[in-house]
Amino acid sequence: MDKNALSRAFMPLLIIFLVVSAISLSFQERLIAFKIDPTVLIVANLIIFAVVALSFYFYAKSLKSNRPAVFMKYIYGAMFMKMMVCAIVAVGYILANGKNVNKGAIFGGIFLYFLYTFVEVAAVMKLSKQNKNA
Repeated sequence: MDKNALSRAFMPLLIIFLVVSAISLSFQERLIAFKIDPTVLIVANLIIFAVVALSFYFYAKSLKSNRPAVFMKYIYGAMFMKMMVCAIVAVGYILANGKNVNKGAIFGGIFLYFLYTFVEVAAVMKLSKQNKNA
């Protein structure tokens, strides 16, 4: 698997990050009207993108292995890491803000988590079809 294929597979995730960031920055008043804190949404987008980029690295690394145990270790490790980081950040935000938690931004973050995960899995599946080891 070459780096060019990995870059093409990662490109939709980068586009989602840029579009969500642009929307969060450009339409702050509209988001506030929908009771969504744009700052929380931008931070959630940044954290989720960073975690997804790291898990994408693990997924790509798993595709290079021809041993099933190594493949499963990377896949489950990436999934667990992504879920735990997002859960810890969400719980930390909720505990830090108490009653001032912005529920709209939390639901926006959950939506972004699922969106990134869906696109990431689709990209990895596409890469696995191209890879002879998968």
